[in-house]
Amino acid sequence: MKYIVVLGDGMADQPIPELGDKTPLEYAKTPMMDSLAQLGEIGMVHTIPDGMKPGSDTANLSVLGYNPRKYYSGRSPLEALSIGAPMKDTDIALRCNLVTLSEDEDTYEERTIIDHSSDEISTEDAAALARKAYDAGITFFDTARFYTDSEEKLGVAFEGMREKVYIATKTAASTPEEFWSQLQTSLTNLKTDYIDLYQFHNPAVCPKPGDGSGLYEAMLEAKAQGKIRHIGITNHRLAVAREAIESGLYETLQFPFCYLATEKDIELVAACKKANMGFIAMKALSGGLITNSAAAYAFEAQYDNVLPIWGVQKESELDEFISYIDNPPVMNEELQAVIVHDREQLSGDFCRGCGYCMPCPVGIEINNCARMSLLLRRSPSELQLTEEVQGKMKKIENCLHCNQCKSKCPYGLDTPALLAKNYEDYKKVLAGEVKVN
Repeated sequence: MKYIVVLGDGMADQPIPELGDKTPLEYAKTPMMDSLAQLGEIGMVHTIPDGMKPGSDTANLSVLGYNPRKYYSGRSPLEALSIGAPMKDTDIALRCNLVTLSEDEDTYEERTIIDHSSDEISTEDAAALARKAYDAGITFFDTARFYTDSEEKLGVAFEGMREKVYIATKTAASTPEEFWSQLQTSLTNLKTDYIDLYQFHNPAVCPKPGDGSGLYEAMLEAKAQGKIRHIGITNHRLAVAREAIESGLYETLQFPFCYLATEKDIELVAACKKANMGFIAMKALSGGLITNSAAAYAFEAQYDNVLPIWGVQKESELDEFISYIDNPPVMNEELQAVIVHDREQLSGDFCRGCGYCMPCPVGIEINNCARMSLLLRRSPSELQLTEEVQGKMKKIENCLHCNQCKSKCPYGLDTPALLAKNYEDYKKVLAGEVKVN
């Protein structure tokens, strides 16, 4: 007899106002699950022995019939076996993170973590770029504690010169307790006692006083305590953005805005100006799909209430934008032609690479794989044809069609269909059936 064990880890989720305050599972049509429930037996089981820390690794052992008190040895051997690493009874598996420690302290216990980058830009290089940007006259820096270790990098970059720069960061808290915890973490990471602009990070609804969440009240209290100076909100949803503007509660709106913008996006910019509210343009290069920085710069410069944030990781990229400070590109026929061409090529449904669809249950890197066709044609193709990238694209074959990514996409894209479409194109490129640059 064969058994199929399905673990609905995390399926409870949270109620969503747009779904009538139902959770995604409550809202979903589940005829197969309903049928199985009617034909089977339903009960409850306690999978975590008393005194052991709750976790899926412990619970999974229980579900599979193993006594965690006897067999649990941590995640490491389980993960080793899952990737095919041979394990003997006498072997020890260790699950580690690679970090860089400070060296000036006399004892190991006194040292601090100064870098935990993998393939990201190092803390030293990032700090050097940030300081070079400051030396060139750039004083506003946007980050978030969910952008890997970017807060820590800015903390290193501007330690000892905090009053000379303006720093914006974000909270994704859903409760006041989470808010205060995340705020304190950000203050520690940034090596500061205040944040110039603290923003609600892409909330599904617009936080307001008296809405029952307590989040806006926490913002006001943090401002009263001097821990933050200005209150903002970021979003990818037009409805939430409009509500934030109309509420009069926010000093800034951070929203995707580039020369691929729709009329509705441009209306948001105008509405912010009318409300005396700052507009911070994220995704000004559309997640790397816009490759002409001069055209992007000239477009943003047409709107005097828009502050674009240019994400750079290389000194050459920074130098390009620094050069525009003294010699700003001006919209002309040549740049207009670039914009017209890109709008034609990027019209319709395309992935902006925001990443809000992540994580994928089977590990698909959706925010890049779902726009691979464009990346192949708008960036050096050899960067996208490595063995590493091929492996990432092949994971699309494992797509469960669970539609989690589709339900999370702020742009309403049919993400599974985009993944399949991009994968078919990718295979043709690999086979030489389709030529790219």
